[in-house]
Amino acid sequence: MIIARRSSTDVLRAIEYIEANYPRIEDPQDVAGAIGADIDQLQEDLQSHIGCKIEAYVHRVRVSHAARIRREQDLKLYAIAREVGYKNDAMLRRNWKKVMGTLPTKQRRTNVAA
Repeated sequence: MIIARRSSTDVLRAIEYIEANYPRIEDPQDVAGAIGADIDQLQEDLQSHIGCKIEAYVHRVRVSHAARIRREQDLKLYAIAREVGYKNDAMLRRNWKKVMGTLPTKQRRTNVAA
């Protein structure tokens, strides 16, 4: 089936693009435009393949990278936020809570104590 193969290819290309460019992505259209896909179709395909749309996946990737940076480096949260593509640390905190279920300060304490 050509349509299914195309949507899987677009999903893979979108994921690769997001992983490589997450700090610079400002809008879901950035991703669709970069891979030459229709935004509505790409959102639908991502939802069915990975369970979320572009914006949510970008947040997952950013928070995942922020958590790694937090574990490995002694940087302030606002510096980490800027490095992963958020305008401020409040945006990172809000999305961290959504993705990880806890706040960044608790994550650091857990790792320090371990």
